[in-house]
Amino acid sequence: MKENFTVAPGEYVRLRVCDDGTGMTPEVQAHLFEPFFTTKDVGQGTGLGLWVSRGIVEKHGGTIELSNSSDAAFPGALVRVYLPALGPATAMAPGGNYRSSQPIS
Repeated sequence: MKENFTVAPGEYVRLRVCDDGTGMTPEVQAHLFEPFFTTKDVGQGTGLGLWVSRGIVEKHGGTIELSNSSDAAFPGALVRVYLPALGPATAMAPGGNYRSSQPIS
């Protein structure tokens, strides 16, 4: 798992997804991106989802990180995906107002 990841300077689009589960143990976090690693019962998953997702994101010049959320409203897993922006980026701020993205430097 990447906790202090490095990406090239520039503008990025960030996708942030969190759930309301119980989070992940350090043991689970250590194996998240390994192919065929799963916490599901036999027949319920292949363990390829995060491995494939990381490959797609990295092939497009981005990065992906997973951690436990520090947000009390969503205490479960937190996924952050950063992908290079293709043009001028804007984001919807809370309340419906648009704001410019901030470059990563």
